[in-house]
Amino acid sequence: SNWADSIGRRGTMRLSSVIFVAASLLLVWSPVVQVLVFARLLMGIAIGASSSVVPVYIAECAESSRRGALATIPQLFVSSGIMLALTLSFLFTMKEATSSWRIMMGVSLIPALI
Repeated sequence: SNWADSIGRRGTMRLSSVIFVAASLLLVWSPVVQVLVFARLLMGIAIGASSSVVPVYIAECAESSRRGALATIPQLFVSSGIMLALTLSFLFTMKEATSSWRIMMGVSLIPALI
């Protein structure tokens, strides 16, 4: 990615984390649909940047004997996160409260802050 070339892999991970937190906060706060769509766009940018840089960073830092195993861990967590997100979305849609979508979007703050 261009960010990784200009600010390095660590810088890209930090920047994507900041964007991820900001997008999560925007998702919870969004008063209109346009802000919600913009926040989802930011979230996609942050996820795309981090998901392309993290495996490369891990592979560069790992010993050659463990490189393959460690480079697959991010993909495992991405797949698990997608499954968890879909499950939580389904559970939140079962609630009849009108603000349940805000809680569902607010859950995205948990991995952003970790």
